[in-house]
Amino acid sequence: VVQIYVPDCEGDDVVSYIVRKQSISGNNSIIVSSDRDLYQLIGEKVSQWSPGQKKLITVQEVVGKFGIHPNNFCTARAFAGDKSDDIQGVKGAGLKTLAKRFPALKDPEFVPVEDILTKSMILQEQSPLKIYDQINNSSDLVRKNWKLMYLGDQNLSAFQIMKIENALEQFEKKREKLSFIRELMKF
Repeated sequence: VVQIYVPDCEGDDVVSYIVRKQSISGNNSIIVSSDRDLYQLIGEKVSQWSPGQKKLITVQEVVGKFGIHPNNFCTARAFAGDKSDDIQGVKGAGLKTLAKRFPALKDPEFVPVEDILTKSMILQEQSPLKIYDQINNSSDLVRKNWKLMYLGDQNLSAFQIMKIENALEQFEKKREKLSFIRELMKF
C-alpha cells in the first residue's frame, strides 16, 4: 500500500490519475471505495471493491443496476446531481429516469452532456413530459456539474502530477507478513 498526499488536491483526482496511468500501461486496478463518483473510472482493466456492499463493482454491475455505462456515468450524474457532495441536479432527473429517456447512456460509447441537452430539446417538441423542459432550463447547472464531477487530469497542476509520479516511483513493493499481521491486529 502506498499513501499519497498532494496539497490542494482531491483524493478522487489522485485516484483517477493513478488508475488511468495504470490502464495505459496495461495493468489492472481495483479501487477500494464506496464512492459512486469513482464509477466513471470503471472499465475493462478497472473495477471497484465496495466495502459497504462487500462486492466487486464491474462494468456489468453498473450497467445492470443503473442502466448507464461507466463511460457515461459522469454525464448522467451531471444531470442527476449528488446529494452526498451537495451538488444539485435537475429536478426529476434521477439515474433511472435518465437511463430510460436517453438509452444511449447504456452504450460504451461516450455521450457528452451537450448531446443529451440537444436530444432533450428535440424530445421536448415531441413529448409533453416535464423532464425535458426541466433539463432544457438547467443547461448551465448541468455544465457546471460536469466540470465539478469529471475526474480527469485537467484538475491537476503540473506540480501535483509531479508529486504523484515521484511518490509512485519511490514506492517499493515488499511483503512483510509480520508487520502486516501487527497492523491488522491494531485495526
